[in-house]
Amino acid sequence: MKRFIIVLVICISTAAFAQENFSPAQQYIKTVAKTVGESMCIKNETYNMCFGKTLQAIAWQESSFGKHNIGDDGTSFGPFQIKLSTARRIIRHFKMKFFYSLLKNKKKLKSKLLFDPWFSARIAARYIKMNYSYGLRTDHWDPWVLTVSRYNGGNFNQKYLDKIVQKIKDLS
Repeated sequence: MKRFIIVLVICISTAAFAQENFSPAQQYIKTVAKTVGESMCIKNETYNMCFGKTLQAIAWQESSFGKHNIGDDGTSFGPFQIKLSTARRIIRHFKMKFFYSLLKNKKKLKSKLLFDPWFSARIAARYIKMNYSYGLRTDHWDPWVLTVSRYNGGNFNQKYLDKIVQKIKDLS
C-alpha cells in the first residue's frame, strides 16, 4: 500500500509539472498559438492537417509561451523564436503585403516579432505550413517530422522532435 501511494504521488506530481502554472500573459500566447495554428490548415480530399497543438508546443519549447522572448544569443525573437531572415522570407513567400514595410526595417521587424504575438504566430504558422507543403511535394516519409525538425534547424532533429512530441502530449 505504501509503495502504491508513493507511485501515485510521483505520477500526480509529474502531471502537475508537465502543465506548468502559466501566467495570464503566457496563457494568452498559448491561446494565440492554438487559434492561429488551427486556422492554418492544409486540406485536400484525403487529409486535413491543422497546426494548433504543434504551434502551441513550439511556443512552449522555444520561449515558455513568451516568458523568454529573445533566444539564440539575440538572433531569434518573440514567443516562437523567429529569426529576422526567416520572417522576411515568409513575408515575401506568402505575399504578406501589409508587412512589406518591415522588410527593410530591422528594428521594426524585431519589435513586431517581440510585441505582437498574433504577427509572430502568423509568421511561425506560415513557416510550418510552407515546410509541411514541401514535405508533401517531395513525398517525404513524414511531412510533420520534417516540418518540426526544420523549425529548429535541419531536416531531422530527433532531440527537438522528441521535446515537441512530449509538449503536445502534455497539452492534451
